[in-house]
This record gives sequence, structure tokens and C-alpha cells, in this order.
Amino acid sequence: MIPNKPYKLSFDERRGYLYAHVSSDKASPEMAISYLNEIIAECRELGYGRVIVERDIPDPLPLKTVIGLSSHIAKIEIGDLKIAALIST
Repeated sequence: MIPNKPYKLSFDERRGYLYAHVSSDKASPEMAISYLNEIIAECRELGYGRVIVERDIPDPLPLKTVIGLSSHIAKIEIGDLKIAALIST
């Protein structure tokens, strides 16, 4: 996890899934990995198999960074968890 997190993460338990909202003024690969790990941990703790993530971060990561980041994200154990993302700008 990132000390003094540069993002805000909130959760709302909804019927059949967990809703997660993450917001920040900037994006970084470390931050993405950190909030994804937190979201997965919350789903496990509360027993949810589905999550919708609303990402409210205005500056997207460069494509080259996203491609490199995808290999790290692929290593995160999510089991049967189903994740949907909504991106707000």
C-alpha cells in the first residue's frame, strides 16, 4: 500500500455486488496496484464475488505504462471475482 494515499477509495454494499469509487487528481502505476489490492481485499472480507469500480481520475496513464502495468495486475489473485470498471472524466 502507498503511505499517505494520493487517492480516496470508498465502498457501498449493493444487492449482489460491491461498488467501489476511487478518485484522485493524478494517476500512477503504484496507485492503481494499491487501490486494486484494496478493492479485492474488501470484496474478500465482505464475501462479494462481483465489484463495480468507478474510477474518477482525470489524467489517464500513457498506453505504454498501461501495457507494462497489465502484467503486474494479471498476477493479482482474484479467484472468481468479477470486476467491471466505469471510468469518469
